[in-house]
Amino acid sequence: MADEKKKKEYNFKDFSICDATVQMLQKAAADGVETAFQRAAEMKACPIGADSACCKHCAMGPCRLNAKDPYAKVGVCGATIDTIAARNFARMVASGCAAHTDHGMSMLDVFR
Repeated sequence: MADEKKKKEYNFKDFSICDATVQMLQKAAADGVETAFQRAAEMKACPIGADSACCKHCAMGPCRLNAKDPYAKVGVCGATIDTIAARNFARMVASGCAAHTDHGMSMLDVFR
């Protein structure tokens, strides 16, 4: 099936500024290995999720609101599009911070 796909040419410098990463991406392409960068470039984003108007925070959803008419509808819990966008942003910040706590722990070890 992989052979049936059309091989699209990518400018790997668009994916990373790191020369070593670009070289590895070129090698992967030459070897016929598909990378996450290529899959992300080919995948069409969900228009509702791209506007941060989709809420998946509870088991009653997902609630999808229309960004073109934001206040016409609210989620099951009563959340407006502003609340949903703020929750989505807060979750992204919290997950990013949680993923990098090891850096803070390393700095703590340095200063002990």
